[in-house]
Amino acid sequence: MAWIGDESTSVTVYYLGRGLCHIVSVSAPANAHEGDLVTVRVDIQNTGDEVADLRVVLTDVWSGWSETATHTGVGTGQTRSVFHEFEMPKANAEVSIQGQHWE
Repeated sequence: MAWIGDESTSVTVYYLGRGLCHIVSVSAPANAHEGDLVTVRVDIQNTGDEVADLRVVLTDVWSGWSETATHTGVGTGQTRSVFHEFEMPKANAEVSIQGQHWE
């Protein structure tokens, strides 16, 4: 007999500091045909305690393209939206999203 892992999970506790970029939500279609225009929307929020410059970096895991969108002077608690469009390739597309703040 042995212990067999059935399920695991994790929790993230966010550090509160100057200006922090929290990814509130991400929306994109679940599937698309080759050549379709795909729109990815990312909503970010400043969860820090100061006005901050926030940046979102979107990267396609498979092809390596990367795009950066910056919002300056985002107040505490304010939310901004970032939109990215790309043409669907003849393969799956996996977009990695990272929120950043400037210090």
